[in-house]
Amino acid sequence: MLDELVTAEWAERYGRPVRLCSQPSHPVARIAQVGADARELLGRLHVRFPGRFRPRTERDGRPPSRVRIE
Repeated sequence: MLDELVTAEWAERYGRPVRLCSQPSHPVARIAQVGADARELLGRLHVRFPGRFRPRTERDGRPPSRVRIE
């Protein structure tokens, strides 16, 4: 499902586990890129599945692992 929503650049960035060492190079730029990618992915998900995504509240609890994005 996500294969249709992500780009080749994302595969290069996130194709392996992301590890932030104690002194990562350019941490602010990396964090900004991750935030931008997350916003873009959520936007694409909203277009594909309108109305199914909203911010969770404390009352909602944690979703089952099959639908949780981490």
